[in-house]
Amino acid sequence: MANRQMWSRDVMDLTDAAIRAIVHRAAGDDIVVIRNDTFRADSLLVALGSTYPDFPGIGAYWIMAHGTGPVGTHPVRFFEPDAERLQAIRTETRSETAAMFVGLLALKMGGAEVRTIDTDAPLPISAYLGKTLDPMFGRSYHRLAEWARREAKIAGAP
Repeated sequence: MANRQMWSRDVMDLTDAAIRAIVHRAAGDDIVVIRNDTFRADSLLVALGSTYPDFPGIGAYWIMAHGTGPVGTHPVRFFEPDAERLQAIRTETRSETAAMFVGLLALKMGGAEVRTIDTDAPLPISAYLGKTLDPMFGRSYHRLAEWARREAKIAGAP
């Protein structure tokens, strides 16, 4: 169990670092839109009986950990590409939470660029988050997480 707890902490820390790094690189006071990828530690939530609308991706993690306010001077929004999931988020969550998620129409109207952890976060972090699995189903990548933390700090991630 300690291995799973360590993995969950690694996923939370590095998801946090990825979002902060993406926001840090944004210009001006623009809204930063990040694709609402699956939160890798969601297998723990599913084991507890949660469903995707109950905890919709990295956006939900971010809101639980940091609230709905801006990061520095940048408002952050999470692009949910699945219209049905977006509707579920909007009908099953509080209005301030639902407002953190945007769909395709809002993107087209606002002209914002969608950033992703895969392409816009520091490479060591995106490599870890793209590879890691719940240790209940695969091997532990804690050493890779430690490397990602060190490398991201060297690369200037906040």
